[in-house]
Amino acid sequence: MRERTLSGYIRGQIVLGLIVGEVVTIGLFLLGVPFALILSIIAGMTELVPVVGPWIGAIAGVPVTLTIEPHLILWVILLFLGVQMLEKTLLVPRIQGDSLNLYPVAVVLTIVVASSFFGLWRVIIGPPLVSLFREMFVWFMREWNRPAKAEGGDDAGAEAERQEPEDG
Repeated sequence: MRERTLSGYIRGQIVLGLIVGEVVTIGLFLLGVPFALILSIIAGMTELVPVVGPWIGAIAGVPVTLTIEPHLILWVILLFLGVQMLEKTLLVPRIQGDSLNLYPVAVVLTIVVASSFFGLWRVIIGPPLVSLFREMFVWFMREWNRPAKAEGGDDAGAEAERQEPEDG
């Protein structure tokens, strides 16, 4: 149960990193930014770090653009902001929801509640933790609702054992 939840979360983060890396690659190539491939690889790899990783990727791309092509800096900043908005509003809820077997609304709600009440670290572990609780709840409900069976598998024998012996 834990392994499936954790592997789903990691798989979702890898998919997010690949998508963000591809979108940033296309955007930087269209803008004509030098070292676009390297900057997009950095953006995709830092995407693996939840919450703060995307900002680290943007921080790497902006100074490089500023030193080499300063007239493109506004477009590069807008590109990274647009990618982040797309990622946080559409990609994270869908991809993490699918990989963690949660509804996208549950992922967004978990992130919002965790960030409001518990801080950055709870935002990072919030979605996989909610998925783990969901898996445990489903498992307990399945076990709770399972009919009781006797040792031999015969329900009639189990009923006979539960009756009081008659004196007489």
